[in-house]
Amino acid sequence: MLLRKVLAALFVTLVLKFTRPVHSNDEMEAGERRHFELSPEDAVPMNKWAGVDDARNSFPGDLIVGYRLADEVLYRRVIEIRNPTNELKTGIITFSVPRGQFHYVSAINRAGSVGVMCEEPYTIGNSETGFRVRSQPNTQVVLDCTFAAH
Repeated sequence: MLLRKVLAALFVTLVLKFTRPVHSNDEMEAGERRHFELSPEDAVPMNKWAGVDDARNSFPGDLIVGYRLADEVLYRRVIEIRNPTNELKTGIITFSVPRGQFHYVSAINRAGSVGVMCEEPYTIGNSETGFRVRSQPNTQVVLDCTFAAH
């Protein structure tokens, strides 16, 4: 009877793992270099801007670069970075917009996440932006990323 319950639980776990929606565009392994193209699906409607608060955690590893403008397009993306190894790893994440230039970039750790981000020389003023992310061993970093372009 116990074996039957274990097998049933294993079956359900496998079914859920392989049938759940895959968000591979938003997940990556620590140490990788990954590019994300921001699209209108990532844009935040103007009536939802009030809920975009980047200074909620004040974790020293969070990244906030640039300034906000009145005529901007605001984009949001959640990025998950897994580091299942026993090593400290650093990866590079880049983003681009179809038109315009980035003038504001933030990457804020969600509660319990301790990624450390460092800006790149091209973080603002271009149609492509990026930053480095350092991940502690055996952790998962979850970042709320906000971008503003004009």
